[in-house]
Amino acid sequence: MADKIGIIGFGEAGQAVAGGFTEEGNSVAAYDLQYNKYLERAEELQVNLFDNKDEFLKNVNILFSLVPCSVSLAVAEEFIPLLDSRKIFIELSASFPDDMEKASQIADNNGIDFIDGAIMGSVINFKHKVPIFLSGKKSVEISKDLKKLGMNIEVIGDKAGQASASKLCRSIYTKGTEALLVELLKVTEHFDITDTVLNSIDKTWYLNGFRAEAERLFKSTEKHIERKHAEVVNVVKMIKDIGVEAYMSQAAETVLNQKKDNLTK
Repeated sequence: MADKIGIIGFGEAGQAVAGGFTEEGNSVAAYDLQYNKYLERAEELQVNLFDNKDEFLKNVNILFSLVPCSVSLAVAEEFIPLLDSRKIFIELSASFPDDMEKASQIADNNGIDFIDGAIMGSVINFKHKVPIFLSGKKSVEISKDLKKLGMNIEVIGDKAGQASASKLCRSIYTKGTEALLVELLKVTEHFDITDTVLNSIDKTWYLNGFRAEAERLFKSTEKHIERKHAEVVNVVKMIKDIGVEAYMSQAAETVLNQKKDNLTK
């Protein structure tokens, strides 16, 4: 069977999405420059992995880009001109809204359908069925095809950049909360009152229990600190780009950057 689904970037997120598709009998191809690193994992997931762009693109109709947000525009600039009009390029890297607008313009110039997408949950847990926001000129039409693949899609607008902006706006809250927890524990550990403070908050915050949420967030922060820091950097840039002072988001970036440095020492 010819590959129909293509994944650009076979890191953690790319593997999760690809694995979800293959579990349901879909044929999936993936492209990654670190071919040798991921070949064994690709075989386990029954994914056809390539390190040659031309071979990868031959039998792919729908492409999902799951690369680091710092290179998402460069990847779009590299791949979109290579596509024919039958192919669809869907960006899922939580990039800058401005970058998504630029990528959309490149796609328009090449006669390619481009969709801005934002993953709004845990791709590790939900795989290809993770909630995803879409925006772009043909997002409503294309969402119908994606839903047939079992994807959990919500179209939020017809402009590229809206989906990415939605994810970054939500991150103003989520990443700020993570940074506040890092700071809180520094202080409570100094006074040896961590259990007292967390138990006190536990009685008044979160229906499922603040302590459980705090532990989940800290495990997630330590495991994914590089990605979380990169995302909040994007948040700060987006807020400043629209002329708003990014006090809390800038503070979150500073704290998470310090946490990242401490973890990598």
